[in-house]
Amino acid sequence: MKNHDTPEKNYDLERLIFFSDGVFAIAITLLVIELRPPEHWDGTWVGLLTPILAKLIFYVVSFFSLGLFWMAHRFIFRFTQKFDEIAALLNLVFLCLISVMPFVNAMASEHGMPPVVLQMYIGEMAAAALAAGLLWFYIAFIGKLTDPRLTTGFKIYGLFRLSLTPVIIAAGALWVGIRFGILPSIGFIFIAFFVTNRLHLEPFKATKTDET
Repeated sequence: MKNHDTPEKNYDLERLIFFSDGVFAIAITLLVIELRPPEHWDGTWVGLLTPILAKLIFYVVSFFSLGLFWMAHRFIFRFTQKFDEIAALLNLVFLCLISVMPFVNAMASEHGMPPVVLQMYIGEMAAAALAAGLLWFYIAFIGKLTDPRLTTGFKIYGLFRLSLTPVIIAAGALWVGIRFGILPSIGFIFIAFFVTNRLHLEPFKATKTDET
């Protein structure tokens, strides 16, 4: 097992991050394919939005859900200084689940939310969040590939944030969107973003200089 921890090997870490960003960019772009104008549009806003409203809600929720997972990925590698082959494999598993999101979004857009599609949609979110948490757990606790100054409390906080936050926000936004419409759903997402980003811990251990 080799660790990519020498200066020249940092290029490999950059390649892993660039590849991951590419997968996110493609997955997010594919979401918009499901948004098509009505075949017989009457030239009014009502005639334009009514036929595609459900698809628009799923698009917004899926877009911001993928954005949440991208932010989770950025969180992980912000504190990762090196990686090994196991971490690279776990990252691929996470990206595999991310790349499935356009398909799940298409199922929801075409068929609404019967129990099977709802289970598929929330299950996809939960699986991706679990994969993100597993990746962080390996990097932070098993492989010890993070910045050595990170506190144990911050590592545990990161585990819960990565595993629970995306699912809770996505499920909440979806429920609000179905019950109350797209604008409340977007409002819920932004409020949840603000609240979760305000809840954070100091990542690094205090130095003697900080304590004085």
